[in-house]
Amino acid sequence: MTDKTMKTHFYPERASAQVTVTWYGQSGFRLAAGDSRVLVDPFLTDRSDRRYPPPASAADFADVTLVLCTHEHADHMDLPFLSELTGINPGVRIIVPAPVVEIAAGAELDRSRLVAAAPGEVLREGEVTVHPVPALHGLGGALYEELAYAPDGQLLTASYQDYCIPRADDVPPIVVTLDDSAPCRTNPLGAKGCGESGAIGGPPCVTNGVMDALAELGITQLNTPLTLQKIWKAIRDAKVAG
Repeated sequence: MTDKTMKTHFYPERASAQVTVTWYGQSGFRLAAGDSRVLVDPFLTDRSDRRYPPPASAADFADVTLVLCTHEHADHMDLPFLSELTGINPGVRIIVPAPVVEIAAGAELDRSRLVAAAPGEVLREGEVTVHPVPALHGLGGALYEELAYAPDGQLLTASYQDYCIPRADDVPPIVVTLDDSAPCRTNPLGAKGCGESGAIGGPPCVTNGVMDALAELGITQLNTPLTLQKIWKAIRDAKVAG
């Protein structure tokens, strides 16, 4: 099999265009491909509680065509920076979760620049297609993400080649509901949580479901993440012992 036939066989879906990725600290990245320039979760305001100076300013992103803000925390939706950016960049659009559109508009961001994102609703802005998904902190911790160490203490999962995180196509349909019978009165959303609250309910829910399915084999305990290999090994061992 020649190199040419191998590439045709394994990678028919991949276009020849290149994508460049630049990290700007925290969760901030700049993606460039074709005529699109996308800024993800910029946190670039020079705040007193920063641990390092901002690596760039709004003026450095005059060519950005789209900004994606994953949620309303200041280090993901930096409203002072976004306000400055819209003053410099007249064409940039900003995608934010639908529940926080009013928060962004209340910070005097031009409402016509804001695009509301909701799970399951595909967004298309120019060449960019966005597939919004719910927070996956819990799903990743339950099924994929693991810090593995060698006996000598060497971290074995130090890159995304080894440290697995869920992708959009790993996520089952999720129905998001809001119980607003007793809203919190100290934040605009009325939400309650502890840190990244998406991580609270997911792991026990997923883990209990898996353990319930394995109970008939006599399997009573597995440690997260419940990887496919770990579940397969537990089933094999249970059948051998059985």
